[in-house]
Amino acid sequence: DEPDPNPSADASPNPNPNPNPEHTPEPKALNPDALTAFGRHDEDVFEHNRDVKEATLFLFRDVIPALATSLCAKYKTASAVRKMNVSLEMHKCGVNMRHLGLLRAHIPLDAEANHVQIRQILLREIVGRTLKQLLRDYMRRWMRSERSSSELGLIMVVVNFLNLTTGSHLNRNLFW
Repeated sequence: DEPDPNPSADASPNPNPNPNPEHTPEPKALNPDALTAFGRHDEDVFEHNRDVKEATLFLFRDVIPALATSLCAKYKTASAVRKMNVSLEMHKCGVNMRHLGLLRAHIPLDAEANHVQIRQILLREIVGRTLKQLLRDYMRRWMRSERSSSELGLIMVVVNFLNLTTGSHLNRNLFW
């Protein structure tokens, strides 16, 4: 009983796994200036700030833990876990990928095979995304310092970065 990897086949009318619909706040538009200096002159600043804080609390307290429970229930076998599309699962529930670590923290540490594998998949996603951002930063710094965006130079930056991350570079100890 494996989930269909085809996202269009998901006929669920409400992808939010929140198990407590009675605690679900009414949907409302959030002010993007809330909790910033831009919003301090707005006459409704306290209401906007409160709305964002409540939405964040709902996300952390209800949505992310429910998503973790849902993943553990949905992906019970090793083959199902391997087919899991982390990004799709998170975005179906309105959870940004920046919360991967929090989601992983809600997957139980018990010895159930699918829990271990789900935690491993989430950790791989975290590490991969982190390394991607570091590589982008290395490339930007190289282009700024060399005042160049030559393909050959960027290839050398990528090769050096991969050597650093895999332990093949002389300065690997400085990186790790």
